[in-house]
Amino acid sequence: MLRGAAGFRIEGHFDNDGKVTAVVAILRETGKKEFQVDGEAYEKFSRHIGRFPCVIIAPDDIQIVTGASEERRRFLDALLSQLDPVYLQQLIDYNKILQQRNGFFEIANGAAADG
Repeated sequence: MLRGAAGFRIEGHFDNDGKVTAVVAILRETGKKEFQVDGEAYEKFSRHIGRFPCVIIAPDDIQIVTGASEERRRFLDALLSQLDPVYLQQLIDYNKILQQRNGFFEIANGAAADG
């Protein structure tokens, strides 16, 4: 990573029972994200989730216990998405539908206000 650069590239090597896997994450200057494993690019980033399951707890994560239910739900969604690809796909579909519904409500409320 270069200070002041608009993009970055991070590469890591993971040893899993003697099999080393090279993982590369790239954020282009254009904002495009790329993710590769052993030189092969993913078509969908969601294919990577759960490949190297991990849970990171940081000091700010106290909000999981003391904060609103949204924080707990987000934490559990992230954890379950790593364990179950079907859950991840259903979560992606649910969020897409939720965005569409909210967009519809916005349009409907705007039309009602215009009279």
